[in-house]
Amino acid sequence: MIGDNKRRKDAHDKMDGSLRYTADVDYPGLWHAATVRAPLAHGRLRGIRQGGNIDWSKLIFATAADIPGTKNVRMIAQDMPFLADDLVRYKGEPVAVVAAPTRAEAQMACRAVEVEMEPLEAILTLDEIVAKHQRGDPDLEVLSQWSFGHGDVEAALESADIVVEGAYTTPHQEQAYLETNAMTAIPEDDGGVCVEGSLQCPYYVAPAVAAMLDVGLDKLHVRALPMGGAFGGKEDFPSVLGGHVALLAQKAGRPVRIVLDRSEDIAYSTKRHPAWMHIRTGAAKDGTLIAADIDIVFDGGAYATMSPVVLSRGAIHAPGPYRWPVVQVRAVAYRTHTPPNGAFRGFGVPQTAYAIESHMDRLAQVCEVEPHTFRLNNRLRIGDRTGTSQVLKDSVASEEVLKHTMEVTDFARKWRKWGIKGTDKHDLGAPARGVGLSFFWHGAGFTGAGEARIAARVALDLVQGGRVRIRVSSTEMGQGAHTVLPQIVANALGVPHSQVSVDPVDTRFVPDSGPTVASRTTMIVGGELEGCALDARAWLLQSTADKLQRAPETLSVVEGRLRGGKEDLGSFATHLQAALGDNELKTFERQHALAPHLQWDEASHTGDAYATYTWGCCVAEVLIHRDTYEVEVPRLTMVVDVGRIINPKLAKGQVEGGTLQALGYALCEEVGVGEDGALLRDSFQTYILPTTLDAPEIEVHMLEKPYTRGPGGAKGLGEMPMNGAAPALANAVEHALGVRVTDLPLSPEKIFAACSAARAGRSS
Repeated sequence: MIGDNKRRKDAHDKMDGSLRYTADVDYPGLWHAATVRAPLAHGRLRGIRQGGNIDWSKLIFATAADIPGTKNVRMIAQDMPFLADDLVRYKGEPVAVVAAPTRAEAQMACRAVEVEMEPLEAILTLDEIVAKHQRGDPDLEVLSQWSFGHGDVEAALESADIVVEGAYTTPHQEQAYLETNAMTAIPEDDGGVCVEGSLQCPYYVAPAVAAMLDVGLDKLHVRALPMGGAFGGKEDFPSVLGGHVALLAQKAGRPVRIVLDRSEDIAYSTKRHPAWMHIRTGAAKDGTLIAADIDIVFDGGAYATMSPVVLSRGAIHAPGPYRWPVVQVRAVAYRTHTPPNGAFRGFGVPQTAYAIESHMDRLAQVCEVEPHTFRLNNRLRIGDRTGTSQVLKDSVASEEVLKHTMEVTDFARKWRKWGIKGTDKHDLGAPARGVGLSFFWHGAGFTGAGEARIAARVALDLVQGGRVRIRVSSTEMGQGAHTVLPQIVANALGVPHSQVSVDPVDTRFVPDSGPTVASRTTMIVGGELEGCALDARAWLLQSTADKLQRAPETLSVVEGRLRGGKEDLGSFATHLQAALGDNELKTFERQHALAPHLQWDEASHTGDAYATYTWGCCVAEVLIHRDTYEVEVPRLTMVVDVGRIINPKLAKGQVEGGTLQALGYALCEEVGVGEDGALLRDSFQTYILPTTLDAPEIEVHMLEKPYTRGPGGAKGLGEMPMNGAAPALANAVEHALGVRVTDLPLSPEKIFAACSAARAGRSS
């Protein structure tokens, strides 16, 4: 089963349209919810009045005063209210919710509510906080901060032959999932409440909403319904919406649903953090790295939400996959008065990977070493230590990834021949041609002791009739988890993939396997399920051996049949029935624990940040039209090591999708913030995404450097493809034109401005 292209378990239902998403599920007496939002970016609430020509007695209306329990959302930092009570921190922050028989009636009632506020000064942009940060302004509000490193960076830079300094900025990015955020709350006959919807982390939503309602988890359970994409945007945000509909459903005594329209979803859901990275690096004349000093500022938005862990991961990856004898990293996330920024595929690494990989090209250029050679010479190896002083011991594929990339892309020849200094000159009317490289890594699983705190639990049921049932809280959001996990179990048990299924994710029935985030599902949850499956096989073989009076080691399970050497002893189902006797099922459970050798100090941010890393290299080829400065991308090549590949077709799809998502981040995606604090582009007419017409040829090469503790040797995959395309494209643009744009996206306007500035500098 490992390495086999098994068809997605949900493929047929998705193709024929029978899969039912949150908005498709109907309930008798269902009402619809809408949100009353604050009109200012920052201020104090002075009044909320039910105005207009509305019969409010026929509707359900709730404010913060109606919340019976905890008023703030339970997550990493419990600073964000379900409904603003006094202080408003961003335009559009929920201040009240309404339920009505129809969505139109609920929205009409919301428009009739009058919200009075006393305005306060607002900070709205990354530029503002960076300027204040550089001045050391004490008025900035810190949401999270980390610092770590080793060595005397100032002394090391002083000793370097070459020092290169630069700053790099990245914008918001919208997750742009197909299905918008949607949640339903259903009162149940026993007095409890079911909350269901499009969500990544049922065990985030359940305790948050239960605390808000002031009930125990025996009175509230959460179901994850089929999901039309998430990319991190449905990690923490569903807890807010789940609280809103649960509060209304409890007051109304009937099911209540909220489905955000696209404009509302873009305008008020969490985004990727805008970031500013300032880097100083030192090297010897031969290009050997000496020191790196990295200062990072993230725009956290109005509330902390996931900022502490996003900032941490971004900072840990900021030095890149390189050997720095001396390195210091300082990272801080500040509050602004815009919607909270949160989780997004890559979790802080795309920002810092863009910065360090852009910077490494510049450093290589000053050292007069070709970019591929520079990276190969300075890459991390087995036995090297990272910025957090982690010593790499297992599954380090840096050399294999870089060398394979050079081979399949012919990068060295193209780099020497193309570009503004290349030998293959074009006439002025032809597009400028360039090629760029990025080298990146990504930690698999939660940072540091995160997996120890989660202590993921999984369960596996062997059921009469030969069925095998997986019970986990890991959700299927299009990534193929509910296909890959059965492959891991089927492979360990020796049964066909079709015999293994994943139970619907409902906190009443599935254990807490941790959130479906951080490239952890296959490696962590799959690893524990593999252990359960091996336990289950051993139990069945022992039971069968006892009945047959044979040694269990003489028996095996192959393709759903029990064998004694070459002798076929019958089906898995038959022997399972005999082993179960009168019992309906046999359950096997496991709980994840960190390997004993992994040590992490949270306060100093030093030690083993991740159990293992994935490795990747991206090569971008560009044509830049000289009349419009539009960047055309004929080809992107991705070479990645993710350990043993469970399902090659699904894995390749993940890499292709993440790479295209990163291309949008690099070239065209930008929401912008207006003077009033509202996002400027809140629709797919104005927020520009790459389409199939913009998609280049994406060539994917998957290498396998198995991780000894991963299921079948697998590591994490989902996030790392997001890290490579943006810096590779920035490096390719610089190669083609001789100018560097340090601020994403690489729009024609910015490239034109950089070229104009370069021409002006040469003429002066």
